[in-house]
Amino acid sequence: MEEKKMHRNDLIKFKILFEKERRTLLYSQKIMNDNFHSQQEDLPDSIDFIASELETSMRLRLRNREQERLNKIEKALFRISKGIFGKCESCDQEIEMNRLLARPTTSHCIHCKEALEYKELQNINSNRSKLFGIKLRLA
Repeated sequence: MEEKKMHRNDLIKFKILFEKERRTLLYSQKIMNDNFHSQQEDLPDSIDFIASELETSMRLRLRNREQERLNKIEKALFRISKGIFGKCESCDQEIEMNRLLARPTTSHCIHCKEALEYKELQNINSNRSKLFGIKLRLA
């Protein structure tokens, strides 16, 4: 199967997609920040306080996820402006169009991403082994 090459029209479409998503995320952050703080006197009992704390926690997680997404979009827009969008950061090969369509903010081809994830998994397993080793020595 022949791989589709990145054309100027593709770059324009990705840029429009990223700019639209950036505007949406920035608007969402503004709304969330405007409604974020609750007043202590608005919470008459402990159940209301706990519910408020849970909501605050959920909002913080959502805001963090949205900020991570916004950072990825900003990096993708930067790569477009530098003419390197669609090239793998690790091996400098073209990222397959199907991968870009599935994960537009990706900066690694599938092979390099799999290698990075494998290294991460090895680090996690190594850290777990160290933790269990410490627990066994302390027991």
